[in-house]
Amino acid sequence: MFRRLSSFLSICLFAGAFIAVIIDVGHSHMAAKLTITPIGDAVSALAPEKWADAQKLASRYINLSNFVIAGFLQLPVWLVLSAAGALTGWLGRRPKPKFGFSSR
Repeated sequence: MFRRLSSFLSICLFAGAFIAVIIDVGHSHMAAKLTITPIGDAVSALAPEKWADAQKLASRYINLSNFVIAGFLQLPVWLVLSAAGALTGWLGRRPKPKFGFSSR
């Protein structure tokens, strides 16, 4: 059950990454220069009120280095989605046999 769910989630994340690449290519073509959508801009466009609340919460309670968070938010959307898809695909893979060959 968990393997199928993580495989499905992995496929959906890879599809989202592919769509993000297509959108970035379209924007780059129309602007005649390379444009890459950072994850921070995508999240703020998706849910602006929640994003503002999350920024306030992070600045108040999370004592991580500000450059680490800022660096993550500058990553391209397609890179984050494809990395998350690869991670969920890796978590959902079949385990290796303990020993020998399977008789099935």
